[in-house]
Amino acid sequence: MLTQADNGKTIQAQPGSRIVVTLPENPTTGYSWAMDGEGQALPLVSSEYAATPAAGVGGAGKRTLVFEAKSPGTASIRLKRWREWEGEASVRERYAVTVQVKAG
Repeated sequence: MLTQADNGKTIQAQPGSRIVVTLPENPTTGYSWAMDGEGQALPLVSSEYAATPAAGVGGAGKRTLVFEAKSPGTASIRLKRWREWEGEASVRERYAVTVQVKAG
């Protein structure tokens, strides 16, 4: 389980393991987390948003993204928090983790 505190770090994983990234998000602002770049070696398995129950309507919550380590090698998870319809100029935050996938 990775969080905002892991931004910029390098982690290790085994082939077939899942890497879970949980980041704060408030989609009512229009800003949400998305993949930053195409063709990443770690495929995105799922992406779900869950509101914080105490936050109330329009309150913040968490975005959980799950990636799968397919084969040995080094890959990056790169994300950006942005308003997709406003393009790259709207990026407010970036998140990146290097994943070293090692067999056995």
